[in-house]
Amino acid sequence: MPTNAVESINELFPWKVCINLDRRADRWRRMHERFQRHEIRGVRRFSALDGAQLRPPPQWRFSAGAYGCLLSHVQVVREARARGMSRVFVLEDDVIFPENFQARFNLCITQLPADWDMVFFGVLHLEDPIGVADNVVRIRKAYSTYAYALNHTAFDDFLALNSSAENPLDKNHFGLQARFNCYCFTPHLAWVEADYSDAQQRLENHWYLRYSLVLFGDSINRLLAATTVVIAYCNDSGDDSSEQNLLYLLQYYYEFFAGYLAVIVVEQGDKSSLDPRALPANCRYLRAAHKGPFDPQRCFRQAVAERDGQMQYFIFSDSDIFLEPMDIRANLRMCEHYDAATGFGRLFALFALSVEDTLWLHKNKNTRGLNLGGYCAADNNRHCCCIVGNRALEALASNTSLLPLEKNSAQLSVFESPNHALRLHSGGR
Repeated sequence: MPTNAVESINELFPWKVCINLDRRADRWRRMHERFQRHEIRGVRRFSALDGAQLRPPPQWRFSAGAYGCLLSHVQVVREARARGMSRVFVLEDDVIFPENFQARFNLCITQLPADWDMVFFGVLHLEDPIGVADNVVRIRKAYSTYAYALNHTAFDDFLALNSSAENPLDKNHFGLQARFNCYCFTPHLAWVEADYSDAQQRLENHWYLRYSLVLFGDSINRLLAATTVVIAYCNDSGDDSSEQNLLYLLQYYYEFFAGYLAVIVVEQGDKSSLDPRALPANCRYLRAAHKGPFDPQRCFRQAVAERDGQMQYFIFSDSDIFLEPMDIRANLRMCEHYDAATGFGRLFALFALSVEDTLWLHKNKNTRGLNLGGYCAADNNRHCCCIVGNRALEALASNTSLLPLEKNSAQLSVFESPNHALRLHSGGR
């Protein structure tokens, strides 16, 4: 039976807590304004335990910020239990709500099963959720700590699971999701702003949470299996770093999407500079023998002409552009609703890495720990990384000059991706 429809968020959750570091007073001011704007009343500020001032136990393998985050959530729930609260609504200090939040909440809450132990206002699904109502799904496996409510029925297990944990809070939630009735509102009623994460100690932009995208599970795997990455490559100068960047990207696609994404490298030049035998198993090599200036669009067109008819989506990319795995998945998912996605934002979204940071990325294969705060946007007008579906492919087949994609290219519906991209450094430029 659904929750009583007359209960507003303030009535249903009288004990509401926002976790905020003392040194981030700016965030608390922003959250206070958001609470007022959306008529979320009586939110108590909890002074977060600062990981920078803590000494995590020896077995802790994650950031100090994540350890402080874990302890903060534990303390919030412990206090709610000590006060005899029936439930607690926990928020972090970077939450954003939709403009019609109260109306959407009032609709969603009537669909929430009465047996709920935990309900999330937004999550990152690692498996396809199970639909239980128009605006509620049951969680199978999902990350989330930024906005959730915990019923008293799960207080004890939450505290027992997290009080001596060796993993961050969102991973510990998997255990609760396996044993308790955990749900999530959909479309999401909250997401997080793009900002520097104190817990993760890096720039975070989880824009896909706003669109309620499911980025893991069988449904996205089917999309990936119907997708080919086409990389246009030219190295007439014989620059070693250009080849190393390409080989790094090919290995990256193989390691993060093995068994799903197919990859085609189209090299322009009088002769081949690559040994096809050295390429990953999921990679096909083509050579574009035409002369003249490097023409990526012609490389893309050649790959499309020889495509597998079962492929429904293509990712066209220059050989020095790096996108985060989550952004690749999210852009591809958006192509279920649009003809194409730009791959990364047009404004202030391409960062040209230094030699040192490029080598760091080669070694670590992800951006965790890579400080992008000192970078300014690079000129991205001549760079391409976009995702297209079949309708866009037909338009581009006769006119690849439309690349890089812009909004309304050839009357296509184009999703303008808000994420950034990284341009790897090479000595050839």
